[in-house]
Amino acid sequence: MMDNETPDEALMQRVTRGDTEAFDLLFQRHQRSVYYFILRMTGGDASLTEDIAQECFLRLWRARQTYRPTSAALRTYLFTIARRLVLDVTKQQQRRAAVMTCGETGEAVATEQPGRADPQTMLMGRELERVLLAALDALPPTLREVVLLRDMEGLRYEEIAAITGCPLGTVKSRLSSARQRLKTAAQHWLREEKE
Repeated sequence: MMDNETPDEALMQRVTRGDTEAFDLLFQRHQRSVYYFILRMTGGDASLTEDIAQECFLRLWRARQTYRPTSAALRTYLFTIARRLVLDVTKQQQRRAAVMTCGETGEAVATEQPGRADPQTMLMGRELERVLLAALDALPPTLREVVLLRDMEGLRYEEIAAITGCPLGTVKSRLSSARQRLKTAAQHWLREEKE
């Protein structure tokens, strides 16, 4: 009997034996965070995100025999797969764009959260969210991924270093730089609102 309290590692042990019920539980547990990480990394392209997210879990299933819980937590392992897939797709798109001399753009998707604030405050909150999402999308992928992994997914610096293959100091430096750029975008917007 499995439930939501069963640790990922115990579920993966069952998955290595071909247990599809355990895999389904892992999928349900992690699909949302993996999906949103990919969505932000692809600039809001929902169709591409869906394809990459499916491939991510497909690769987890295919690699079930080689997964070792001592090497990385399952969540770290999933984000590593997702990151590599996004980078592969990005490289393919850049090659295609260079050959065709035209690129594709994706429209950022913002999620609206209902609030109890007055309409003016809600409107300003939505506009600031839009500005920050646009600034996030404008970040270079190396900066965007560390912000998403740390600030949106809550991963530890060591986990992010493992996912990105960067030294811990580089992760911290990139995160600091990304946060500063986002802060600058927010401050710029606030100055415009006051004028």
